[in-house]
Amino acid sequence: MCPGGNWSSNSMGKDKDDEAIVRTIIVMAHNLKLKVVAEGVETEQQYEFVKHHGCDVVQGFLFGKPVAAEEIIRRLGVSVDDSIQKSR
Repeated sequence: MCPGGNWSSNSMGKDKDDEAIVRTIIVMAHNLKLKVVAEGVETEQQYEFVKHHGCDVVQGFLFGKPVAAEEIIRRLGVSVDDSIQKSR
């Protein structure tokens, strides 16, 4: 979320410098016609903040934990061999 990835939900609403940095990054990226991805969003409060300030894409533990490739393949109901052959 913030340079260094140290912006915790505890700083939300308390650390105006962190909030200013995030807002500035979003505005600067949009001025350069770039999409903004907020990584490491862990709380509803963080999500609401970046959404309110126009972040384009959000990812993090709030939406899902990391999953191994094998687990994704299992969830999709295909075998590893099928997925390898389809990618060629």
